[in-house]
Amino acid sequence: MKFTRTITLRIAHSFLALSMLAEPCAASSVKVSKQLPSQFKLEGLEGGGTINPSDLKGKVVLLQFWASWCVGCNVVMEDLAKFSDARSSNPGFRYLPVSVDEDMESAKEFFTTKYTKIKPLMKRAYLDQGTVMSEKLGITAVPAVVLVGANGKVLLALQGHPSKQELDKLARLVDEAKSSSTKSATKSK
Repeated sequence: MKFTRTITLRIAHSFLALSMLAEPCAASSVKVSKQLPSQFKLEGLEGGGTINPSDLKGKVVLLQFWASWCVGCNVVMEDLAKFSDARSSNPGFRYLPVSVDEDMESAKEFFTTKYTKIKPLMKRAYLDQGTVMSEKLGITAVPAVVLVGANGKVLLALQGHPSKQELDKLARLVDEAKSSSTKSATKSK
């Protein structure tokens, strides 16, 4: 199953990479699961520990799925890190770059040998153990971006590199999700 999934992801990525040669690849909406999976384990690449569903409860989470063999994933990661840094004062928001690689070493090599310019982001990156999260969400190609609300519901899913308009939409959705989670936290007190 893992081998078939890896081959499928690589073929899909190859088509995406070829299309990027013709013109810049804008992200497109993709259909994924409507809810964050109830079981998964993300392993930090560099001292980030592990993340389970309970660690994300009540948070607005921006997931970026990537792979070490992905040509454009580094650019998306850099842009989303800037997007995330602009919201760093919000404790209810979390940005998680999630590798769909089969092993930790391949994911680490993405930062240590291929894209050393973004190596500091390795501290924020995680490996999707057994690709459980990405499979349950329905991610079929990388790069993919999924925004999850504080209630665990998927608010937006994109495949490819988000455009300025899509980043603006992400910002709006993050702000709306943040304000609605703040309101429900206030009501429950």
